[in-house]
Amino acid sequence: MQMAITGQGFFSAAGSVVKLLSKNSLDAFGVWWIPEFILYAAAILASVTWGLLTYFTYYYYYLYHKSADAKANHDE
Repeated sequence: MQMAITGQGFFSAAGSVVKLLSKNSLDAFGVWWIPEFILYAAAILASVTWGLLTYFTYYYYYLYHKSADAKANHDE
């Protein structure tokens, strides 16, 4: 990104990024680890949410209505 923004060469851009991170007490590993962690956490959260939504939809439409129909037929 530093190359694209400033037009510097690869090695000089990499050196300036390392200096910037060192000045601000950030580790280059942490800068790359955080977005990956956020993406993985968001994927897991989306999967769990979709699974629960599917389960409750199935329960409501099939199991709940099936038992309600059985009770209605039994009462007649």
